[in-house]
Amino acid sequence: MHAPIVQKGWDYYQTSTRLRIKMAALAAVTLLGLPPAFADLRSLRATENNNYFHANHRMIKRLRGYLKAKLAFLAIAPIAAFMARGY
Repeated sequence: MHAPIVQKGWDYYQTSTRLRIKMAALAAVTLLGLPPAFADLRSLRATENNNYFHANHRMIKRLRGYLKAKLAFLAIAPIAAFMARGY
């Protein structure tokens, strides 16, 4: 929203590869956070209904993979932000 009025102008933001990398990393962080959040909701619903919820090893390993990937993409975002600012 503020791109047309800032110093660099819309053309810079429209063609900036670094900005696109940063935005893609943030989108990946958001999407990778969905499966663990849904797993938490399933466990919460099971405990609210007095049902026993058991997370098997395969599920834990899969969710751990999502969280590790999320941390990796989260580390990329500040690096891309610094690169976009010219540091």
